[in-house]
Amino acid sequence: MKITTKISMDTSIELIEYCNRGILIYEGESNKKKCLCPPNYFGDQCQWQSQRVSLTLQIRPMGSIDKKNSIYHIFIYLIDDEYKIIHYYEQINYIPSIDCQTKFNRYLLYPTRPKNVKHNYSIHIDIFDKITLNYYGSWYLSIPFPFLPVNRLSTQLIIPYEKSEFSKNCSLECGIHGKCFYYINSPKSFCKCDQEYSGHFCHLKHECSCSSDSICLNSSICLCPLNKFGSKCYLQHTSCQPDNPCQNNGQCIPINDRINKKGFICLCNEGYMGLNCEYKSNRIDIT
Repeated sequence: MKITTKISMDTSIELIEYCNRGILIYEGESNKKKCLCPPNYFGDQCQWQSQRVSLTLQIRPMGSIDKKNSIYHIFIYLIDDEYKIIHYYEQINYIPSIDCQTKFNRYLLYPTRPKNVKHNYSIHIDIFDKITLNYYGSWYLSIPFPFLPVNRLSTQLIIPYEKSEFSKNCSLECGIHGKCFYYINSPKSFCKCDQEYSGHFCHLKHECSCSSDSICLNSSICLCPLNKFGSKCYLQHTSCQPDNPCQNNGQCIPINDRINKKGFICLCNEGYMGLNCEYKSNRIDIT
């Protein structure tokens, strides 16, 4: 017979406040206290604030009605301006028909504690079509007052009608492994590198460890297809396969498997509605 030991939980104010902004857990047989800290705090009791950029984004499409069922994947990078090194990144899955009013909050942590005040940083944002995995465009955000330990930025990103095209009249030399693009919101230009290449001028080669059906953005960042997830895109979503639960050719979007293994969202084609696109939309015919 298996013997279990019941742990009595102490709910005193002192113990509740032990981890400050974190969550208290008990580790091992000795029930040693340990703190799980949110990204913006660190320390054995989550007592120190991480130096970071606190970013709030609202994303709006400018596209026509036929793009209302588009799905985008957005990467947000904290970049060293001199060497164009990605020090931290976050991701957002964006569905215009659902997330148009959503405000996304993300923390971008500086690579050292304290941050190197001799370096200048900026934010580079890439957007991809999640269905085709094609590149769509990029935004540039400067970080004002770099001497501050915490910067708070809030902005609205407008997705243009058409995707960005590389420029032949660019002043940057991106070599044979990259193409020069202009930012959507800035006259600045940058080199967008081919897979397995990175660096300011796409001159650094790296090994790609992403799954074969994904896009390798650099040595450690992968853009996964819609039915895959994980750091290297080797894990398979199960909610939309093998049979599509969305009727009438609706697009099935899996919800994070860590939250709900059977969760999904249906994007219905014009003329249909319902959780599974099972109903015809109401309409009035005039003859």
